[in-house]
Amino acid sequence: VLLKGTLDALAAQSEGRFKPYYTVDRVEHGDDEPKWDGFVGLIDANMIRQTMPPPGPKNVLLVCGSDQLLNSLCGTPFAVLKPWSSGQSMQPAVSHGASNLGEQIGGALGTLGYMSDTVYRF
Repeated sequence: VLLKGTLDALAAQSEGRFKPYYTVDRVEHGDDEPKWDGFVGLIDANMIRQTMPPPGPKNVLLVCGSDQLLNSLCGTPFAVLKPWSSGQSMQPAVSHGASNLGEQIGGALGTLGYMSDTVYRF
């Protein structure tokens, strides 16, 4: 997992304010490799319920990932995602107008009650 050591160190220093959760799409075990104890598979509503704070004005979620991830978690249309992932160095705010708050959250996060003013997609 990219930056796992750094994220674990930050969590250790955070006095419980930061806890990373790791998810991989699949696990291939070798005889000499430790057993994976994170999540496996696509992120879904159940995983979000287990790991994220509930929807509310003081809880902000930052969502970064592949086009498929942003679509399934936030409902962001693929047509909007294409400029973000095509190397055009474009911030989400540019494609959404003045801010990243303009679009209603769909996908798994929308189903769970998260609102566009507390979910930032990039």
